[in-house]
Amino acid sequence: MKVRSGFVSNSSSSSFVVTFKDVPETTEDLRKILFGERTEYHSPYGTECWPVDQIVEIVWNDMQDGPATLEECKETMEGVHVSDVLTDQMMNQLGFMRMPEVDYHDKSADRWNRYEKAMGEYYAQFHRLIDTKAVEEKRVFTFSYSNNDGDMFAAMEHGDLFDHALNVIKTSHH
Repeated sequence: MKVRSGFVSNSSSSSFVVTFKDVPETTEDLRKILFGERTEYHSPYGTECWPVDQIVEIVWNDMQDGPATLEECKETMEGVHVSDVLTDQMMNQLGFMRMPEVDYHDKSADRWNRYEKAMGEYYAQFHRLIDTKAVEEKRVFTFSYSNNDGDMFAAMEHGDLFDHALNVIKTSHH
């Protein structure tokens, strides 16, 4: 019998495709976009908080790689289910198809081909969420934060960090 000893974590990370109305030119611009007049960033899980300037510095440094390309946006969203990002109501309003299911009773030779084609169409429609005009205008950036990196990064992953940006697509990797 195998026995696991030691610390076992429930780690996760989340990626964000963030569209800004105007790309911040300074850390002060970024602070105003993300936090307005707030001075502290609070954990969504407890009483911990950090100075917003500390959070802004991390995001600002991540932005220095430059705006995201369309391919980088798609890679950030790879493997994500539309239903992880959109509610059923939103999916219906936008005309998104549901994740295809495999009929395990179907023994025909091409069932997997049909399934793979449906999956391809499913993920292609998900990429419609990317604002390609904003990508061309270099107003889209990608970010990734993980709770593996400590409490502050867990708060950045799960909190309201990008709630005041123009558009945010969050994808969770659990």
